[in-house]
Amino acid sequence: MTVTNLLVSTLATLSLAHATVLFHNNGTLTGWHSKTHNMQGETQEIETVHYDGKPGLRMKQVYCPTFGPSDYFHSEVELHDIAKKNEEQYYGFAFQLRKDWNFTEPYPFSLARFRGRHGYGCHHHAPGTTLWVEGGELKLSVKYGSVCPGWNDKEKDRWFNLQCRITAGVWHKVIIGAYWRDDAKGFIKVWLDGKLVLNGEDLSTFPVEKDSFDFLLGVRSPQWRTLQGEDRNKPVTWEYEAYFDAITVATTQGEADPGEKCP
Repeated sequence: MTVTNLLVSTLATLSLAHATVLFHNNGTLTGWHSKTHNMQGETQEIETVHYDGKPGLRMKQVYCPTFGPSDYFHSEVELHDIAKKNEEQYYGFAFQLRKDWNFTEPYPFSLARFRGRHGYGCHHHAPGTTLWVEGGELKLSVKYGSVCPGWNDKEKDRWFNLQCRITAGVWHKVIIGAYWRDDAKGFIKVWLDGKLVLNGEDLSTFPVEKDSFDFLLGVRSPQWRTLQGEDRNKPVTWEYEAYFDAITVATTQGEADPGEKCP
């Protein structure tokens, strides 16, 4: 073995030695801190749709035009305080949108998001980085900087169109990589089906006011609950469903990779 090969092998071994799996789930409801399903939504284990062996997670949300001011439309599982400021972390999972998913309606659905449960101090909501599907494309936003006052100021979000199409009825693999920083030393990266589709470097990726975020996985429609008056009758498709499996949070991309689908 040459000196160069020995050095490469040693560095690879050291990298693996320092890799840590912070959370792993094979499509079950166990191990999560909590689960949520509002309105007529559902969060379930199922054995008919799965990625790496039975079971898989099924997240379903159903629109209801008579929703009240305190009603939300999200079906999600949650890991509390797992995203830590000043740490490099990777969040991997496999997902599939039900084959009849309607991409033509103008309503985005988040698939994975980060959130502070205790607000920002200036407001009880504390939204963070969000990955969502809209019009058949995958998109991502990052909350950064000082968000008080004006926690909902869109100028404090970075928006990324990942320029990649999602196919309903097909399993996709996602890895979100982040170096959570509230200065310009952070990064945010996204891999879809093994391809790097976002490589944002030298960015602030975390709000100044927070030290940790929860990680939520599932189906959520924030726009449905904003519809008022006659607009409440606009949605044509009332039921959306997605499946999740092979979920891992780790300190390296390799450890977070969902791997290949089981036959």
